[in-house]
Amino acid sequence: LLAFGTLAKDISFGVIYVPGLGSAGFGTGGSEGDLEAAFVRFNNLFSSSLLNVKAGKFELDLPFSEKRSPTLNTPFVMYHYAQGKGFSRVIANPAGNPTFANPNDFGMGDNQQGMEIFGWKDVDAVDGNFRYSLNAVSSSASNVTGSGGGHSMQFYGNVTQSFGGYGIVDGQRIGLFGMAGRTPTVGNEAIGTGSQTGTGGQSKTFNRVGVDFSLTALGTINVFGAYMIAHDSKALFASQGIATAQEGRWNGGFVEADYNFTAPWVAYYRYDWIRNNFPGDASFDKKFGNVDSHTIAARYHLMVSKRTAVALHAELSNTRSYKTGTFGEDQIANVAFVGADLAF
Repeated sequence: LLAFGTLAKDISFGVIYVPGLGSAGFGTGGSEGDLEAAFVRFNNLFSSSLLNVKAGKFELDLPFSEKRSPTLNTPFVMYHYAQGKGFSRVIANPAGNPTFANPNDFGMGDNQQGMEIFGWKDVDAVDGNFRYSLNAVSSSASNVTGSGGGHSMQFYGNVTQSFGGYGIVDGQRIGLFGMAGRTPTVGNEAIGTGSQTGTGGQSKTFNRVGVDFSLTALGTINVFGAYMIAHDSKALFASQGIATAQEGRWNGGFVEADYNFTAPWVAYYRYDWIRNNFPGDASFDKKFGNVDSHTIAARYHLMVSKRTAVALHAELSNTRSYKTGTFGEDQIANVAFVGADLAF
């Protein structure tokens, strides 16, 4: 259930309520809680599109939104990956499978609580649009089961420039994004863990940095993607008692091609990957936790109007998590999804 609107001139709001979707087991990236988003936005401060403020719970200004992705049942792997076990969004991790402790469960694709300052400006010289987003978000949802959640501020930023259009349905676009965060590693002894308290302590650092692009051609093809390098500090893993702890380093990304051929058909293909350079536990194989994921999808738009839309959707994904099985074998998940997408 979505509600967006205006409260007054230049003051808007957004609320997204998703009853039961997370507990139903769907593999979507945006179902971490029933109240997925709730925010207030102050627009055009000082009469400038370059200065807007949002506060509440909301999606970060990611290179490509997971909440508006046409692949309805397959998350972007790099937005949710964490070292230490198989990619858990689609692959189970039963008892007996090899793991190492990683308190950093921050997912860029999950909605965050905090404040965002953002803006945009048309650049006539390149017939494009400049956009930026700066975010300060809470660590209260980080490592909740292990520490009760933190009380540190974390920072995320994204900047893009398009040429010859916005860069999705027309024109081209390039961007740069990054994250600097802190994850609590121990709980408050007086309060304990097991519920989100926001009092976890001894926070350790991690960071993310990446680039993204979007290319369009012939009015029917859009190819876009992103590449990210991730560092988790050695202290994160040492805090969990890992004797052979080291700085965790991995890189990953995705490339997607969307083809609008004969209307009303649209076809999609996406490749996601993760490559571990150094696992947080040096005793593990370098390839442990690597991911390859392939997704194909098609949509048939039965009806599209100003107020309603109906589409049929079919999607198939194959995800391989390397060396995360009980005997060091790969884990493979094949997931099929067929449904109707209704908007009113």
